[in-house]
Amino acid sequence: MDQQLLNIIADFYRDLPRQGPGSTRATKWALNRIMEMGPIEHVLDIGCGTGAQTMVLGQETGAKVEALDRVQDFLDVLKSKRDKQGLADAIRLHHAQMDKLPFEAESFDLIWSEGAIYNMGFTYGLKNWGKLLKPGGFLVVSEISWTTESRPQLLTDYWNNNYPEMDLVSAKVRLIEMMGYSTIGAFALPAVGWRNYYEPVSQKLDALDGSGNAALQTFLDQIKTEINIFNEYKQYYNYFFYIMRRP
Repeated sequence: MDQQLLNIIADFYRDLPRQGPGSTRATKWALNRIMEMGPIEHVLDIGCGTGAQTMVLGQETGAKVEALDRVQDFLDVLKSKRDKQGLADAIRLHHAQMDKLPFEAESFDLIWSEGAIYNMGFTYGLKNWGKLLKPGGFLVVSEISWTTESRPQLLTDYWNNNYPEMDLVSAKVRLIEMMGYSTIGAFALPAVGWRNYYEPVSQKLDALDGSGNAALQTFLDQIKTEINIFNEYKQYYNYFFYIMRRP
């Protein structure tokens, strides 16, 4: 991704509550499944954005949380949230790439990534991020997935062009287990998780004019198309939380 596009993304999303679909309730539900199985002392949040889920991880676990993102503006927003909540000692920030994680192998009890693993690819994330887990550690990701085997060709073509690894939930679970994890659970993001994301994004789109900036206009058009696709075809796909454990 070139710097111009990265700057556009940072400018668009830094004052929005989320950089992807999600909800505090869904984060807590997935986290509670894990905390029932034992204490969590060290957490890595990959692609943390401005930290909607990072704050939950810090508040609910009592663990040390490493929050990593490639966009410094997002980390600056998270720093402000963290400091206001008195969590400066609990949440540490890292400006780094998802494929160049600055941590030692087997460092974490829990690795978390909401709506960000697609940047690397689901297979890449499971293969490479899992190396940072302690034996018996947990990996939790939210990933866009098909909910039906048959769907309109226009929709299939759209997502094949944008995220070729998109697949059925059952196929994702098979891949998880083929890669050596045990599946703790998989559950769909509730509809409010999409509203939490798309409603503020739509308001931002209405307030922006990209006519004088070709790169910005292209970005805005892509977001509008994504929202239109969702409104027309949302019954065919959703985000799912995948909760897995390293042996």
